[in-house]
Amino acid sequence: MNRLPRDSGEIGYNFQDGTAIKKLFVSEEIHDKLGRGLLAIVRFDAGYEVIPSVVAMKIKLRDETCIVNNTATQPENGDDDSYADYKVPDDLMW
Repeated sequence: MNRLPRDSGEIGYNFQDGTAIKKLFVSEEIHDKLGRGLLAIVRFDAGYEVIPSVVAMKIKLRDETCIVNNTATQPENGDDDSYADYKVPDDLMW
């Protein structure tokens, strides 16, 4: 019910599921939010879906094995970012 549409995905997002590395094709906005921990990846049926992190927290209370990827949230304001002065290359993708 809370999964986000991924039909316009042009950027590959790599994530780890157990010992395997998997890839989802998502939009640039979803890729950015996944990297910042605002979205999470969960197992659904035979595949994977992207959902908001707040929903992932609620699912985690019921069944922690469904959550595949939910990175720690980084501060939005950038006040606590010790690397704020360093420029990240535009072509840096994991």
